[in-house]
Amino acid sequence: MNPLNLGRAESIQKWMLTLAVVGVTWLTLADVRCQSFLQQKVYWGGGSRYVEIARQGDRWCYQGWSPNGRMVASIHPQGEDHYQIYGFPVPLKPIDRDTIELGDSIYQSLPHMAVEGTPELEQCLSSSGAYRHQIAPERASNLNEPRNGMNGLNKVIVE
Repeated sequence: MNPLNLGRAESIQKWMLTLAVVGVTWLTLADVRCQSFLQQKVYWGGGSRYVEIARQGDRWCYQGWSPNGRMVASIHPQGEDHYQIYGFPVPLKPIDRDTIELGDSIYQSLPHMAVEGTPELEQCLSSSGAYRHQIAPERASNLNEPRNGMNGLNKVIVE
């Protein structure tokens, strides 16, 4: 065997291994960069619009309140810089550690408020697939009231 060819083969193997390590590192850093901006916090979007972002392990969930009611849904990465809230028509984009963009609206974190779980948010965090739970406006303000008898206004979708 020619020692020169063996050296070339070893060199090519080392070069390919280096490329693989660099590629995996780049992909990991891109994923970490996007996830590092998504923070478990309460955000305010003006008026009576509030958003909670909650995390349990690798699972992220959204809980939003507005005069239209409350929605709890799973959050799914959709690229390097944005997420999709299941069943929501616009992307969620972390701007920085204290700001998120949801459609055309900017939400600022409220540092004095802690994320407080509701039964629906806990259910979302415990599930593994796509999750969405909508609650009618008159029920969204009273979290302790039983959800029975809502005539289809309380919808849960789990896939």
